Amino acid sequence: MAGNKHAIMRYRILDACFSNRMKKYYAEDLIQKCNQALAEHYGSEESGISRRTFFDDLNDLDELVGEYGVEIQRLNDGHKKYYRYDQEGFSLFAKGFNDEELRFLKENIQTLQRFKGLPTFKWMDSLVSKLEDKLTLKTSVKNIIDYDDNADYSGIDWLKDCFDAIINQQPLRIDYRNFNNKEFHWTIHPYYIKQYNNRWFLMGYNPEFDDLSIIPLDRIDALDPLHVEFIPNSEIDFSTYFDHVIGVTVPKHDPVPVKLKFSVGRLQYILTKPIHHSQVCSNPSDGIILLHLIPNKEFESLLLSYGPDVEVLEPQELREQIKAIIAQMYNKYFSVQTGCTEPPYLCTVEKKHKDNNQ
Repeated sequence: MAGNKHAIMRYRILDACFSNRMKKYYAEDLIQKCNQALAEHYGSEESGISRRTFFDDLNDLDELVGEYGVEIQRLNDGHKKYYRYDQEGFSLFAKGFNDEELRFLKENIQTLQRFKGLPTFKWMDSLVSKLEDKLTLKTSVKNIIDYDDNADYSGIDWLKDCFDAIINQQPLRIDYRNFNNKEFHWTIHPYYIKQYNNRWFLMGYNPEFDDLSIIPLDRIDALDPLHVEFIPNSEIDFSTYFDHVIGVTVPKHDPVPVKLKFSVGRLQYILTKPIHHSQVCSNPSDGIILLHLIPNKEFESLLLSYGPDVEVLEPQELREQIKAIIAQMYNKYFSVQTGCTEPPYLCTVEKKHKDNNQ
């Protein structure tokens, strides 16, 4: 067995890669993984391992896992080979729990029990059940929390695959269909998942546009791993990326001051549930709310949902946009004069007034 001081660390890295069925690991990928781990633990002065050392480690692991009836497969993929265990779920370094770890785990299982039944994360029910069986722990804790969620949301089936791809830095081929039934076939390097308004969205780098793409999971037709080099996220801090917007659309503009006037009845709801973290209300008696954000489609939809309880005072551009949408809505519900050369008027109001003055 290889006898240098880094051998156990390398074995652990290789073991984790061989256990991962979401990604194909070739020799160069495995060497890179080992070298990254060595550099993180021992500093940049580490020279890393050679291909010869890697194949020596591979032979050593062959012997170790063979004692458990497991084989490290060498699977052909074109002119290359990738490596994985032939038994899914096997890990050489899987271990049990000591008494202290077991106590903490039992406490966390009891906490997880309180969240069982959350529709978005049904995998949690399975996890808790498996842990209960392993630890012979059964609890009678009832559900005490309910989440507003869409149990019939069609994109939820892709959530786990997207999550795994982000964790494993796995590029994806995504077949995407918009609401106009137009198809797209994209290479996406996945970075982040966000939920808004009971829909899930995947954010990732799209080489076709050299930019970030935001993909609603319910518009995905197919999703497959791509065996190309992953392009890591080096520019976007997702912990602050959405700070200046409502929703998931981030227009490439600077935030602007927004001034809204709410009715007395609606204002109390807005004060207890702020529209945005920038919200300020210096004088509740005047119903004025000040925000500092980037207006987008989601913000417009939110404003329209308040109906006549809100008026956009500033900026003028946003006011005109909301005004245009309201005019279109009005035309759908009320008859409007058409086909005349003079300015249009409402048949039920202005026309009657004109007839009486003639």
